[in-house]
Amino acid sequence: QEQEKRELEARPKLVIGLDGIALGDKITDVIFKHPDFVQRDPQFVGNDADAAYLSEKTHTEIGTNNKHVVTIFYYCNNNDDKRVDKIACGDNVDKIFDAFGKDVRVQCFKDKNDPGNVSERVYDAVRFGVRYLLTSDRVKGFIIAPPEEIESWTGINWTACE
Repeated sequence: QEQEKRELEARPKLVIGLDGIALGDKITDVIFKHPDFVQRDPQFVGNDADAAYLSEKTHTEIGTNNKHVVTIFYYCNNNDDKRVDKIACGDNVDKIFDAFGKDVRVQCFKDKNDPGNVSERVYDAVRFGVRYLLTSDRVKGFIIAPPEEIESWTGINWTACE
């Protein structure tokens, strides 16, 4: 029974938030609790959001739709040990596959003309609501979103790796 409990705790779980910010939260409540978020210029707003807010202090960006949080993007910084579903900033791809097995969709930049794009990939744990962004085989950021959103994030900037 104790072994089963440890195995259950070790499994990845659906991620719905980060650092006290949850998907579905009202942006006014987020800003009340985290006043360092400032609204970004509309040119930086992603396709799935109508507004974006950035906290340089916490390296976090949130996307909103109808004034509710729909995405949470965390940018890793140097010596950062932030974790999402047991995957930490700086971890390599092996850790992702160890945690999620075959439940990972790997995508590369669609535009191969920029040499910088070759070293970047995303690893989508769709069922768990997390996209891991890797550069040169190291986690550089996380995006938390509903699984159906992450499922739809293919074909625009990212596509199956060749």
